[in-house]
Amino acid sequence: MELLIALFVLIGVFVVMIAVGLGISYVVGKALYEREHPKPDAGDTDPCAQCHADREWYQAMPGGKQIAVTAWWWVNRMTWAQKGCR
Repeated sequence: MELLIALFVLIGVFVVMIAVGLGISYVVGKALYEREHPKPDAGDTDPCAQCHADREWYQAMPGGKQIAVTAWWWVNRMTWAQKGCR
């Protein structure tokens, strides 16, 4: 019984740590995005221009920065996918 309780505690701590890590990643990504905010050309008529600008901004980042903002990137991609952009 004690082993089962210890196992549940370990799993709970693991899940909480992952949630905290993803939350920090999202906040860092949002802060970096708002500071560097890539904007598409004003004359561009493509409704997904901002999506493409976001992708270019993300891909231009160094690898360490990309890893740090992974949670923000997932949320951003899902938001644009719901709007029909790829």
